[in-house]
Amino acid sequence: MEPTTTQETEFVWRRLADTLKLFGQELDGRFWLAILIPVLVIAFAYVVWMYVRDGRSIGWGWASLLGTLRVAVYLILALVFLLPAEQTWERTETRSKVILLIDVSGSMASKDDLPSEAMPVEKLLSRQDKVIQFLTGDQIKFIKRLQEKNPVSLYRFGPQIDEGFKALDPEDPWTGADWNT
Repeated sequence: MEPTTTQETEFVWRRLADTLKLFGQELDGRFWLAILIPVLVIAFAYVVWMYVRDGRSIGWGWASLLGTLRVAVYLILALVFLLPAEQTWERTETRSKVILLIDVSGSMASKDDLPSEAMPVEKLLSRQDKVIQFLTGDQIKFIKRLQEKNPVSLYRFGPQIDEGFKALDPEDPWTGADWNT
């Protein structure tokens, strides 16, 4: 089968994705926030203190404007520090193809079990019936479980392998009657 490749793009904060190396130990990258947030709080406190003091000399209008600009610069620097990026991933999936070879020779009509009083010969299962029961039975669900992850193709063989095949559709499960045909 051909591999299927899909691309996925995701927004990431690279600073938070990398580890923080502190005193020879590697910590989770989110510890950068434990450093960045207190620094921003101190910076905002400095802006308020500075422009309350300067508001008396240059006026509150200009002081508010300059304080807002300084806060915007700090926020932009913090944003850039976190290294925002779009990261593209390529996901490649290769699916196996399952081929089932089904014996359709005359020996599959044989009955291997011994009859008893509780089970007469007419009620014994043939080899083919046992195989169909295994493939489609409710307990094992062999074919259904195969089809969940892989495409399944059936080939018949008897004295020789049949040239044609049947690709099973996972949306249309086969029944015991389909197997007999």
